[in-house]
Amino acid sequence: MKLAHALINAEEAAQYTAQHPRTIRRHCIADKYPGATKGAEGWLIPVTSLPLAAQRLYYDASEHQTEKIAAAPLPVIAPAVIDADALHLAYRRAPKKSKARADRLCAAVVEFEDLRAAGETKGNADARIKINHQIDPVTLWRARDTVKGHPRELWAALLLPRYKGRTKEVELTGDAWDWIKARWLSTSEPPAHVVIKEARKEGKVHDWVLPSDKSIIRKLNAIPAPIVLLGRKGKEAFDATFPAAERDFAAYGLHEVWVSDGRRVDVFCRWPDGTVSRPFIVAWCDMRTRKVLGTRGGVNPSGSLTLASFHAALSRAGIKPKRALLDNGREYAAKSVTGGQKTRYRFKIKEGEPIGALTRMGVTADWARPYRGQEKPIESFWKYIANHLDKLPEFQGAYCGKNTVSKPEDLDRNKAIPIEVYASKLAEVLEEFNHRQGHRGRGMDGKSPTQLDDELMQADPHKEWPRPTAEHLRLLCLEQRTLTLNNKDASIKFKLSGYGEVRYWSEALADLPMAARSKKYDVFHNQEDPDIPVVVYDGKRMVCEAQRIGPIGNKQAAAQHCINKAEFKKPRADAFKNIRQAAPIALPEPFPVPPVVIEKLAAPATPPEPPKLKELSPGVWYDPATGETIGSGKPAKQSNEAEADALEKLRRTKEQRDAERLQKRFGTA
Repeated sequence: MKLAHALINAEEAAQYTAQHPRTIRRHCIADKYPGATKGAEGWLIPVTSLPLAAQRLYYDASEHQTEKIAAAPLPVIAPAVIDADALHLAYRRAPKKSKARADRLCAAVVEFEDLRAAGETKGNADARIKINHQIDPVTLWRARDTVKGHPRELWAALLLPRYKGRTKEVELTGDAWDWIKARWLSTSEPPAHVVIKEARKEGKVHDWVLPSDKSIIRKLNAIPAPIVLLGRKGKEAFDATFPAAERDFAAYGLHEVWVSDGRRVDVFCRWPDGTVSRPFIVAWCDMRTRKVLGTRGGVNPSGSLTLASFHAALSRAGIKPKRALLDNGREYAAKSVTGGQKTRYRFKIKEGEPIGALTRMGVTADWARPYRGQEKPIESFWKYIANHLDKLPEFQGAYCGKNTVSKPEDLDRNKAIPIEVYASKLAEVLEEFNHRQGHRGRGMDGKSPTQLDDELMQADPHKEWPRPTAEHLRLLCLEQRTLTLNNKDASIKFKLSGYGEVRYWSEALADLPMAARSKKYDVFHNQEDPDIPVVVYDGKRMVCEAQRIGPIGNKQAAAQHCINKAEFKKPRADAFKNIRQAAPIALPEPFPVPPVVIEKLAAPATPPEPPKLKELSPGVWYDPATGETIGSGKPAKQSNEAEADALEKLRRTKEQRDAERLQKRFGTA
C-alpha cells in the first residue's frame, strides 16, 4: 500500500485529528478535505488532505505494522462526473429570478456549513439560517443534499431551479400551421388575427384542427427572429441580423486606397443657361484619413465628370493611389475610366479594348457591391453634406429632400438658388469637414482628416510616393474616343458638338502599316477647342499627336495644302525609287531550249456587206448595184392631205371642249 495515496474513513480521520467523526463529515461536505469522496461505505478521505500533525500520526502508526498484517487497500470510488461548463452555462442563461433563488440557497448552505464547522449545533444553525435567509430546515436540508460532495464553486449552479414550464402543446394540424406561417411571413405584414381568420375558413374545407387565436399567436411569436425579419421585413433587415464588420482604418496605408462615390444633392439649382435641376457631385477621399481630396459637379453622372474629379484629387494630393474603391455605377464602369479592368458589367477583357485612365496609371479598381453603402466610408461624408449644406435655412424652398417622403411642402422650383452660390458654400463645407470634423472610427482617434494626414506625412518624410505624370494629368482633361483610321489617308474623323465634322492627320499615322489602319485607337481631344491637336494612343502606348485638317476657303490655303502634300510625297517617292534601283527589274535571258510556240491566230474573213438602198419616196427605194426601183409607195401629197384632215379634226374637238367648259363655268360660250 502506498502511503502517499492512502484513503481513510471519517472515524480514522477523527482519531488522528482528535475531532468528532461528525465534525470530520461536516468538513468533507464543506470541501475542506480536497479529494474526499462519499461512497457506499461512507466518506473516504485522502491522508494528504489532513493537517500535517494528523499525517505524522498516521505515518508513525503505519510504520509499526508488518506486511503480513497490512490492511487491505480501501476501495477507491470515482467521483461522479459533472460537466462544470454545462452547469455554469445553464446558470448564466437562467432567468433573473431563478438565479436570485439559487444564490440565496447557496448563501444559506455556505453559512450553515460555516456555523457547523465553528462548533454550532444543527438546531441552532437551522434557526439562524431561518432568521437570516427565511429558509426553513427542510428546504435547507434538500439544498445541502443537492450540493453534497461537490466543490463550492458549483453550488449556485447546482441549486438552480429546474423549472420545465409549459410542456404540453395544444393540438394544431401540421398543414394548418404551415399555411398560417406561409401567409403571416409576408412583407405586406398582415396582422396575425387576419391570417388566423382566413385559416379557419380554409380549415373547414380541409378539416383542420385549430386552437384559440391566443395559442396560435404564441406559436408565431416563438418563431426565430431572423426568419420573421426575412419574411416580414425583407432581405435588408435579414442581412442586418448578422453583426456588421468594423473597418480598421489603421490597417490601411496613407494614400494606399482612395474611395469615390457620387450623390445628387437635395437642392434645386439654377444653371447659367436658365435651366433648373439638382446637381450631381462626385468626390474622392483617402481611405486612411478620410480626407476629401477632390470634388466636381455636373448636371448628370458621366465618365468625364468622374475623371474631372479624379484630376482634381491628383492635383491636390500630388500622389496617386495604388487601389481605388469605386461605386458600381455606370459612370465608373465607363471604358474611359476603368477600361481594361473587370467590372460587374464587363466580365471579360477583350484584346484591343480601350484603356481607361485608372488602368493607364496603374490604379487597380475594387468595386463596392450594389446597395451596400456601408462598404464605402465616404457615405458618412454625404450625410455631413446633407445636414450641413443642403438643409441650410438659406436654401428653404429649394430644398427637396432625399425622396418623396421627406419632400417639404414649401418646395418651389422657382426658388432655385444660383449654382454659383451652392458651389461656393460647398467649398466652405468641404474645408470645414477636412479641418474641423473629428472622426470616431478605429484608427482615427477623434482627429480631423487634415490633422491625421499631416501627422502621417511627417512620420515618414523620406518616403517615395507614386506621383502622377504631367501626361497623365493632361489626358484626364481631354475627352476620349475610340476610333479607327481612314483606309485611304489614315486620317481621323469624328463629329464634335458645335463644330460639326472635324479631321485630324499626322505623318506618323500615315506611315503605319496597312494592317494597323483597321485597329481601334484611343483618341483624346479637347471638347471646347478643336484646333488643339489630338493625342492618339494604341493601348498604353502613345502613337502621336495629330493636327487638325481644316477646311480651305482661299487660294493661299489651297496652295499651302499642295505644298504640304508635295513635301509629304517627295521623300516617300524617293524612298520607293531607291528601293526599285537597289534591285532593277530586267527581262530574263532566253534558256537554251526550244521556245514555246506562242502565236496569234488570223481573224476569219468578213463577208461583204450587201449594198445599201436609197429611199426615193415613202415606200419606194433604189438599188445602186442593180439600178432597180423597189416598192410602190403612195404619193406624198396624199399623205399630207390625210395629216391635214387629222389636224383639223383635232382643232374642232378642242374648240368644242373649250366652249363646253366656258358654258359650264360662266353660262356663256
